Formats: sequence, C-alpha cells, structure tokens
Amino acid sequence: MIPVDKDLLAAMAAEAADARERLDLGAAAVGDWVAALPDDLRAGALGGAQAFDEIGQRLAVLASLLEGLARGEDPAGLIAAAPLADMAARLAGVAPSGPVASGDLMLFE
Repeated sequence: MIPVDKDLLAAMAAEAADARERLDLGAAAVGDWVAALPDDLRAGALGGAQAFDEIGQRLAVLASLLEGLARGEDPAGLIAAAPLADMAARLAGVAPSGPVASGDLMLFE
C-alpha cells in the first residue's frame, strides 16, 4: 500500500475549498440574473440555480473530508459525520435507502 501523502490531501482540500468560493461567486451572479427574469420564467430558472448551492455544499464536504484525512483522522468517522446524508452514504459505499430527509440539503447556505 502506498503511504498517505498528507500534504497532497491538504492541497486537494484547499483546491476544493477554492472551487467552492469561485462557484459561490458564479452562483451569486446567476441569482441576480434569475431575480431579474419575468415571473413566468423565474420559477423554472430558480430550480436550476439551486444546483449551484448543492454543488457548493458537496465541495465543502469534500474539502472537510480531505482536511480531516490530512490530519490523520479516521476516514469512517469523517464520512459518518458528513452533513449530507446521501453523500455520506455514497462515500461509505452504501446506497441511500430512500429519499433524502427533508432539510438535509441546506438551500442557499
């Protein structure tokens, strides 16, 4: 087995965090554009805009997991503590048992 490169894990965590910050900037611009749409188009566009928030949350979880691994923390414990249950299940290799619990995804965090 190849030894864990903690510096690489920390660098990957920083990259994921930076990607989240850049995504948030783009999402803010999209939010402004959606707000300027006529009412009949806004509802449909809002659902698409919410995807930015979901991706940002997933990047934040990945960054946190990578940071924990870089500190030498237990991978199973890190995954179990992940705030997005469906993502934690996928990372643990377990298929989610049903629909994601209401409130699991933190919209517009």
